[in-house]
Amino acid sequence: MWLLFKKFCRDLGESKGQFISVLAVVIIGVMFYTGLQSALESLSGAGFKYFKEYRIADLWCTVYRAPEGIVKRIGEIQGVKMVNGRVTQDVRISIKDQDAIVRLLSLPDKKRNIVNDISLKSGSYFSNDTGNQCIVSEDFLIANHLKLGQIIEPIVNGDRVKLKIVGTAKSPEYVYEIRDMSEMIPNPKSFGIVYVKESNLKNILDYKGSVNDISILLNQERDIKDVKADVEKILKQYGLMGIVEKKDQISYSTFSTDVESLKSTSAFFPMLFFIAAAVIIYITMTRMIENQRIQMGTFKALGYTNLEIMLHYQTYPLMVGILGSIAGSLIGVFIVGKSMLDMMNMVYKYLMKG
Repeated sequence: MWLLFKKFCRDLGESKGQFISVLAVVIIGVMFYTGLQSALESLSGAGFKYFKEYRIADLWCTVYRAPEGIVKRIGEIQGVKMVNGRVTQDVRISIKDQDAIVRLLSLPDKKRNIVNDISLKSGSYFSNDTGNQCIVSEDFLIANHLKLGQIIEPIVNGDRVKLKIVGTAKSPEYVYEIRDMSEMIPNPKSFGIVYVKESNLKNILDYKGSVNDISILLNQERDIKDVKADVEKILKQYGLMGIVEKKDQISYSTFSTDVESLKSTSAFFPMLFFIAAAVIIYITMTRMIENQRIQMGTFKALGYTNLEIMLHYQTYPLMVGILGSIAGSLIGVFIVGKSMLDMMNMVYKYLMKG
């Protein structure tokens, strides 16, 4: 076997350029596969955990105006796990002579578990001190150079409403923070979310005892289509303007699409390199065996078995596979995977931070 090993080293030295080329192709294939897979697992795992932990809704219902009591009625529908009624309205705001749109959303005066809950990033939740407190989306605060304790003045029905910023937050509902599907990418400087005390916002918008937005979380005991049909029957008399399912909701749909795209890329793209490496190795080994038939006969005459000779020629692709897999995996996980996560974090950064 020592003689065969010396021959392998000599063959490798004679074709080291070809060996390095094949090795590089394998490294690239493994690198992309492990890098994309590690990024995919981290992103999808953290993302869907985040959606579940903060109870993203399965149904969003928009109505013109409905009494608060309708929320309890919807909660009694079979298959409904949790339901939350709120008020919301898009309004204009001027910040340092820059016009923007903010979406006012009501939150309970006192912190409790709700559908489409928020995760505080800085500051605090509402206190009992005053009613004019608000929590703004983190990106909007940063993009517009706002600070905790600062007063903002959104324009509601022609009047400026003073709101004091007490905290910043993120929500699974606005992982991808755009106003509607007409916008291609988030622009936190021109659009943001402002959460206001429920009692105060209902007073500001003249919605005392009423809601215009209902979020529903299901327990999967019933098909979502059946629950949706029951909800429509209840809400149609209150000016039902639409019901959106989770799969069609902007943030959830965008995130799911990105995850599926990453899955497809991680499965298809590395395969091209693996196929190229296999073809190159096949051609190389075929040529080597054809050129060394006399040497193979000599080995047989010296007493080497067919298995030993076969293993000798298998050393080349085996070494390419082992070295390529080790190097590619290390580069993929620690460089490519990390780079992919850093890129995705530009949009989904708070998912990775919990």
